[in-house]
Formats: sequence, structure tokens, C-alpha cells
Amino acid sequence: MSGSVGLIYQVAWKHIFTTVFGSTTYAVSVVISVFMAGVAHAMKGDKEEALAFFEPAVARDPGSAAARHSLAVFLAGEGRFAQAVPHLEKLVELRPNSAQAHSMLGEAYRSTGDQEAAQRHLSRAAELRAAQ
Repeated sequence: MSGSVGLIYQVAWKHIFTTVFGSTTYAVSVVISVFMAGVAHAMKGDKEEALAFFEPAVARDPGSAAARHSLAVFLAGEGRFAQAVPHLEKLVELRPNSAQAHSMLGEAYRSTGDQEAAQRHLSRAAELRAAQ
């Protein structure tokens, strides 16, 4: 990945993640580091290595919204929505007022066929966005 593409990813993800995780230096650094390392492995085609990077981050800190988010995004990107759901549920538990977390969980539920849960979380995401 070129430096400019890496910088674009960092800026885009920093903007998105500060909404979900807050804007502390630690939160932003963890999110970018975990995400970029996982992306680097995934881009090399080594998806199992990427997964092996994300899963220990969650195991080391189960309450880390950043680690949960990174793992869930990777799993969803691989079409493994059923595996992403528990991580997104925990993310919503950790960040109950995050419209993005509810939206991601709603989309994952939709992809697994649970339309009732999908609608519940997508509606909550819309409520949260309207309140901003």
C-alpha cells in the first residue's frame, strides 16, 4: 500500500472512528494501528493472518470498542456476517449511543436474515442520527 493511500485510509477511518470511539489519542492510535495491520495482511491475500491479528486484539481487551469494531469490519467484509454479529452486539453494548454501531449491527442482522433485529437497530441508528 502506498504512503498516500495509507494516509487516506488513516484520515477516513480516524473521522469515522472518532464518532464511535471518541477522539483520545489512544483510541485513534489503537483503531488505526489494528485496522491498518489487518488491512495490510488482507491486501497481501493472507486473510487468515489478518484474522489472526484481529482476534487476539479482542482477546487481550474484550472491552475494547476499537478491537471489536476492527474484527467485525473484517468479518463482514469477508461475508461472515453471523460471526460479526456478536462483536457488533458487544460494540453496541460498549457504545449504546453510536448511530454507526447500531447501523453496522442492523446491516449484519439483515445479511443473516434476522429482519426484526435489523429493523430494530437500523431504526435506533436513525433516531440517534436525528438527535445529533
